[in-house]
Parts: sequence; structure tokens; C-alpha cells
Amino acid sequence: MQRSAVIETEIRDLPPEDGWRVVEKTGRASVTCPCGLSTGLVAATDALRTLQEHMGHGQGRTALAMV
Repeated sequence: MQRSAVIETEIRDLPPEDGWRVVEKTGRASVTCPCGLSTGLVAATDALRTLQEHMGHGQGRTALAMV
């Protein structure tokens, strides 16, 4: 089974500067996978650890996407 786990980092908008959008990372992220894994928002380091552990499970290849 191929797993396609995705980690998404949370960002927040800051006031624009010179007409440009400004964002910053919040330090939180979530991991989801079609197999049913869904961490919700957790500390980004915990999300990465969960993703790495999840990649080692199951058979076949694991795809990793970071957004």
C-alpha cells in the first residue's frame, strides 16, 4: 500500500508591508494521510516526528509532501 502523508504548517497573516502580504509561521503543523492518520494542529516538531514514524509503517513506498 502506498501512503501519501502530508504535513502542513500553520501560518498567520501580519499587517501588509508596502502592499505585500506578510505571514509568519505559528510553530504548529498537522499531518494527514489517506489511511486515516490526522493529527490536528500540534507542535511542528511533534508533527514531523509523527510523520517520520508513520512513513516507516505499512508496505510499499511512502510519498512525502510538505506544504
